[in-house]
Amino acid sequence: MNDLVEIIRRIEENIDQEIDYNQLCKGLGITSNSLQRIFPVLFNITLSEYIRKRRLTKAAFELKQTQHSVLDIALKYCYETNEAFTTAFKKQHGATPSAVRKGAPFNLFDTLELNLTIKGGKEIPIEIKTLPDFYVAGISIDTFVNSPEISALWERLTNSDLVNDLMSISTGRSFGVCYDIKTNEQIKYMAGWEVESPEKVKHLPVDVTLIKSSTFAIIPCVGEVPESLHNAWAYIWSKFFPESGYTYTGKVDLEYYPEKVTNDNNYQMQIWIPIEKASI
Repeated sequence: MNDLVEIIRRIEENIDQEIDYNQLCKGLGITSNSLQRIFPVLFNITLSEYIRKRRLTKAAFELKQTQHSVLDIALKYCYETNEAFTTAFKKQHGATPSAVRKGAPFNLFDTLELNLTIKGGKEIPIEIKTLPDFYVAGISIDTFVNSPEISALWERLTNSDLVNDLMSISTGRSFGVCYDIKTNEQIKYMAGWEVESPEKVKHLPVDVTLIKSSTFAIIPCVGEVPESLHNAWAYIWSKFFPESGYTYTGKVDLEYYPEKVTNDNNYQMQIWIPIEKASI
């Protein structure tokens, strides 16, 4: 949690500069890829979008409070041209920079405050297991965290003829696999089932990914998806990591679905978070 507070502080300190995500994480217990993965899960906004909205909020105040030219303000907040700045500004504020300077209203986007505290006194049955290599086969897409494309992917798979063939040769465990973070904050997401080997499914039109041996924290999620997932991630960052002595490796996150997802308030699944002992 302290790492995330520090990251928000560093963003604000450097909001008028190009922000290197590796520098943003320097000296903290989180990597650039991990940060891009968990930021939208916790805050429902990507890291780049958060930075963009904060810059455009700062720019709106500067338009109101100074006589600096629109171009100078655009350059200050990392826009290379007046046109690019005006387009982004109008998208956020609903008015051009010149109109806001003349009195048009604008949309303030506040700095994030981390109020993710979960009240104590609960017994949460967390398992920590080191698992061997295993394979997951299914269909995958390049998408973004929290994208509705993920639900659509599962629906496409479960409504296809492929699902019965895949389930019949699987070990019976169904996973959503989030991996391969891209520099543009895209992720690769797979909906599929565990299989013994790629050879078992080579006759099927599926992707296969190897989940390499790792230590996982297995966190129960109870309730409607995706709200239960968000609550679990909030717990992980506000309670588990600060108290456990583990850090997040961000290699691959797994959603384990023991049965078909429903909107039942008591629906139970798990997220498997790759962890390692924090360096001292």
